[in-house]
Amino acid sequence: MQNKRTKRARKTSRIGIIQTHIRNNLKNYVIVTIIFLVGVVLGVLFINNATEVKQEEISSYINSFIDKTKNDGNIDYIKLFINSVKMNLSIALLLWFAGLTVIRSICSIWYYMF
Repeated sequence: MQNKRTKRARKTSRIGIIQTHIRNNLKNYVIVTIIFLVGVVLGVLFINNATEVKQEEISSYINSFIDKTKNDGNIDYIKLFINSVKMNLSIALLLWFAGLTVIRSICSIWYYMF
């Protein structure tokens, strides 16, 4: 009897903690959800407006990835991560550099104004 009460109390406590966390961070969850939905909508628009050749390339890339995971059954997460980093590093560096130039420009303007 005591064991059931402690299990219920722990479960209720966990649910309460999760509800409190969601209530405290609701704004963040809404923003992330909106950004996710905007990404999905833009992705759909991109695919619909892409040329037929690009659609075939995207389709073959996704299908080959799915086939590899089905056939192998094992996913080498480290290799997948390294390939993703290699492919996206140039974009990340470009965005970082653009961010630095914008921040520096704003700081320079602010400095000269005052």
